[in-house]
Amino acid sequence: MPDRDVPARIPVAGAALLAILFAVATASPAFAAAPRSKDDRGFSIALVSPSDPYLTGRQTLKIEAIIPRADAIEEVDFFVDGRLLLVAQGEPYSCDHDFGSDIRRHVVEVRALTHEGRRAKVSFVSRSVDVTEGAAGAVATIAAVVRNAAGRPVTLLGASDFVLTEDGERRTIVHFTAGPSPASLALVIDARIRSEHPEAALASFLRELPDHQAAAIAGWADKPGSAAAAEPQADSKADVKADRKPDAKPDAKAKPDAKAGTESDTKKAANTDAKADTNASPVWVPPATLAAAMRTGLPEGAGSLGADLAAAARLFDNRRDPRVLLLVIAVAPPAAPEAGSPAGPEAPAGPTAPPPGPKTPPPGAKGPLPVPAEQKPSQTAPAEDEPLAAGLEEALRAKATVYVVAVGPGEARVPPVLRETAARSGGQVLLAPDLAAVPQALHALSEALRNRYLLTFMPGEPGRAGWHALDLAVRQPDLAVQAPKTLAFP
Repeated sequence: MPDRDVPARIPVAGAALLAILFAVATASPAFAAAPRSKDDRGFSIALVSPSDPYLTGRQTLKIEAIIPRADAIEEVDFFVDGRLLLVAQGEPYSCDHDFGSDIRRHVVEVRALTHEGRRAKVSFVSRSVDVTEGAAGAVATIAAVVRNAAGRPVTLLGASDFVLTEDGERRTIVHFTAGPSPASLALVIDARIRSEHPEAALASFLRELPDHQAAAIAGWADKPGSAAAAEPQADSKADVKADRKPDAKPDAKAKPDAKAGTESDTKKAANTDAKADTNASPVWVPPATLAAAMRTGLPEGAGSLGADLAAAARLFDNRRDPRVLLLVIAVAPPAAPEAGSPAGPEAPAGPTAPPPGPKTPPPGAKGPLPVPAEQKPSQTAPAEDEPLAAGLEEALRAKATVYVVAVGPGEARVPPVLRETAARSGGQVLLAPDLAAVPQALHALSEALRNRYLLTFMPGEPGRAGWHALDLAVRQPDLAVQAPKTLAFP
C-alpha cells in the first residue's frame, strides 16, 4: 500500500469510530431514561415501567436493581398515591395496577430494603390530562396541527411560536403540550360503509394510536360480546394472582406478615375499584382493544347518520381529555338531471386527490336537489335531513375536533356542511376514492394525532354562554394551522 493512502484512511476510520460512539451515546434505552434512586453503599433501584407519562388502564410497575454481590433484596413495597399495593419478596419485582379510564395525576413510589439494611426509594409522577386540576380560574384547551407547504405536520414548535386570540383579544397560553397526547376518539361509520366491512382498515388505524388514548364506536355499548365486557375477567385473574402472593409469604416474620395482609386487602380493593370503573364506562377502551374486538364486526348504529353523530357527541360526557370525532361516510357523484328538466349550469368535477385540509366546494357544484346560493348549502342524500346538521352541531358543542373520511369517486361532492364543520372544529376532510384507499386516509389522520399541539388559555368571559371566536396563528408565514375557529361555552 502506498504511504500516501495511510493518512487518508486514518481520518476515515476515525470518523467511522466517532459515528459509532455517537450512535451508542445518543441511544436512549428505557432503562437509561428510567427514574433511579440514590445510591446507598452500591445499592440502587430504577423504575423501568411504566415509562409513559400518561397512565391509564392496567399497567405494570417494575423495578430493576443494582446491588452488591454479598447482599440481596429482602422486600420491595409498591405504592400508588400513598396506598400500599404489594410487598414483593422475590423476583420479579413487579406489581400490576389499574389506573382507571381517566388519565389523572398519580404518584408512583417504590421502596426497597436489603438484608444488610441498604435502602432505596424511587418515585414517578404521571401527567393529568385535565389541566383544570389546580388551575386558578376557568381554562380552555384547544388542539392544533401545523403543516408546511407540502402538507406535512411541523413539530418542535414552542408556545412562543403561537399567537392566540379570542373574540379579537390576545390570550396568554398558560399550558402547552407538543407531540402524542391523550385523546378520546369516537368513531361514526356510515351504514353504506359498514356494509362493505371496513373492519380491517379501521383496526389497522387504531393499532397505530398510543395506549393512553381511548376509542369508542357509536352504538358499541349495545353490542354483545364487546371487548369492554371482557375486562372484568382479566381483573379476576389478577385477583387470584394477587391473593396467591401473600399466602406464599413465610410466617416466621411478623412484620412482613402484617404488610402482607395490608397488601392483600389493598390489592383486592384496587381490583374492586377497577371493576367498578370498567362497568361504569364500558364503551371507552384502548385503541388496540377496540381493534381486536372488531373481528366480530361493527355495531349496527342508531339507524341514521344524524342519530349516530348525536350519540357519539354524548359519549364525550365526562371525558377530560381532548375529543376527536371521526366520521367515515360514503359520498356519491351528483345526480344526473331528469329527462325533460331544464338543464342548469354544468358542475365541474372535483379534484380526485385534494391536499389535506378543509377546502371550499368547487363553484357551481350541485347536489341531487339544486338549491339557490343564498339558501342553506345543498347536501348529498345522507346529509339532507336536519338530524345530520343537529348531530354535527352537538359534536361542535362537545368541543370535538371533527375529521371526515369521504369514500367515493373523484367526481363525488362532499356535503358542504361536513367541510364547514371540520373547518370550524380544527379538523379536516380526507377523500378516499374507494374502500381500498381508506387506510391511506386514516394514516394521515393518525399522523395528525401524533403531531398535535395542545394549547391551554384562560378565556376572557368564560361565563358568557354561546360561541366564542378563536384565531390561532404561527409567527412563520409559510406554515398553515389547523385549529378550532369557534368554541362553545360553557
